[in-house]
Amino acid sequence: MKYHLLILLVLAASPSSTTAYVICIGDGRYAANSTYEANLRRLASTLPAEISSSPQGIRALGYWPHRLRATWECYGGASSCSACIAGGFKESEGECPNTKEFVFSGRDCYLHLADFRAFERFFRPTLTQSIAAVLALQAVAFAYLLFLFLQEWRQHTRGDSI
Repeated sequence: MKYHLLILLVLAASPSSTTAYVICIGDGRYAANSTYEANLRRLASTLPAEISSSPQGIRALGYWPHRLRATWECYGGASSCSACIAGGFKESEGECPNTKEFVFSGRDCYLHLADFRAFERFFRPTLTQSIAAVLALQAVAFAYLLFLFLQEWRQHTRGDSI
């Protein structure tokens, strides 16, 4: 996921950043005329109207397992961004038919659509969370070794031998 954002940053910084780019991500597919597709159509029709109240944000729609999430950011005015988001849905549908995840980057907006992953936070920890977990386990292991050492030292000073 992070390398996709890097690609978008490089493309956005290029001199020809007036064109739109679509990147299809993963191999997740939805069936035609499915609940997921109905949710996608509903989001595509309502999200451009919501842009005027929030130039960036996250919006989820539907119920699991047909729940999807859109993340967007506007670079221009509300009307140009609404048109950009609407165009992003249409262009992504043509470039990535029936794909559950895509990234669209236009001149006035950025749009990322993906499956809503309810437990992504728990199953995909960040590097900081991973390091914290390892350090916590090391602290517990060190405390246990210290406890064993003190227990052995206490028995040794009492004159008890094993």
